[in-house]
Amino acid sequence: MSAELARIQRRFYELIVAPEGVRAGVAALGLGSREVEEMITGDARLSAVERLDLYAHMYFFRLRDILVTDYPKVVTVLGDERFHNLCVDYLHACPPRSASVRELGDQLPGFLSKNALAKERPWLADLARLERARLEIFDGFADAQTTTLETVRSISPEELATLPLKWIPARMVIECDYDIAALWRELEDGRSIVDRRPLRETRAIQVWRQGVSVYHRTLDDDERDVLPRIGRGEPFGLVCEHLAALHGDEAAARRAFELLARWVVDGLLAG
Repeated sequence: MSAELARIQRRFYELIVAPEGVRAGVAALGLGSREVEEMITGDARLSAVERLDLYAHMYFFRLRDILVTDYPKVVTVLGDERFHNLCVDYLHACPPRSASVRELGDQLPGFLSKNALAKERPWLADLARLERARLEIFDGFADAQTTTLETVRSISPEELATLPLKWIPARMVIECDYDIAALWRELEDGRSIVDRRPLRETRAIQVWRQGVSVYHRTLDDDERDVLPRIGRGEPFGLVCEHLAALHGDEAAARRAFELLARWVVDGLLAG
């Protein structure tokens, strides 16, 4: 790419993302009519600036529509107008960094945590974080063969104790400051959440994919505690020993097999 072409492209982008519009952007950059005509040619119907302004509107609404698609629950909570205004602020503060629109909204949860909306709805960033995690799980990780109940039942207790457990790739855990999973259920059920404030309590939410469906659920204390051990590939026997130190042998054995069955049924363990 020539230096001249790169300069024109940079000017073009600066104008279509100018916060106050293309005309204000032209003035702020001190551009003359000839420099604007280098980028786009006007005619009797629309001047060069008007054509750029039309393109700028189309560009913004395309990006806004992508964010609407990526964060439908946040849209439901805020309403169309307030989400539109959020998009204006977000795109100004966090312009696209990649040619892939998939990455467009990856900074929105962090942006929301510092936005004025956080004072009114401090849990909104957690809701956006969960929506982003579900999106990333849906198309950001490879499929994997999973362990079945039949496979587990075919293994002797001795072999099972030495079996290293391994998570599927399409899985992650996010930390939230609010019980956002309960709020999610209310939104899924179509219930009104006006003046609703989720319980403030640190929660870990596991997000994973089975086939083309994405699921999530809040982890209980035992499960949250042993997840890193599975991530390190520790055998099932060591997981049982850890639970035994917390609950005693009999209760630990029952709890360990409850967790194992849950992970297998959910399709969380790689084959």
